[in-house]
Amino acid sequence: MVATLSKPTTKEIPAQWSTIERTVSRTLTHLGIFPCRKGHALLRDAILYNLHNLYTFQTDFPKSLYKHLAEKHNCSEKTAASNIHSAISAAQNAGTLERFNKLLGANVIDEYSPLSNLQFISLAAQYCYYNEKE
Repeated sequence: MVATLSKPTTKEIPAQWSTIERTVSRTLTHLGIFPCRKGHALLRDAILYNLHNLYTFQTDFPKSLYKHLAEKHNCSEKTAASNIHSAISAAQNAGTLERFNKLLGANVIDEYSPLSNLQFISLAAQYCYYNEKE
């Protein structure tokens, strides 16, 4: 069983965004990671970076990811990682991250085993890649 995402209003998603960017934004919002959180933009860009590098084998992917985010958002790599972690943790503490289980059709998230930043980014990127919709 796959849950469907509610359609956001045009205010939530700019018209110039590509379909995959819209899918990423809808997914994060559905999972309780709202745009008002510091880590939302960083997490969205991390997922998009993962998608753009999906078929590129990088042994230093975490380092290149955080370096890319730090440059794009004008912050340190540590700050980028910390803000992403706090956004994921807040959603998990609120219980909204468990919706990911329904979206993925598998039990990958529970309250006792938190996901790392990279695990969440990878799962979200794969979900968005296979569920890209208009």
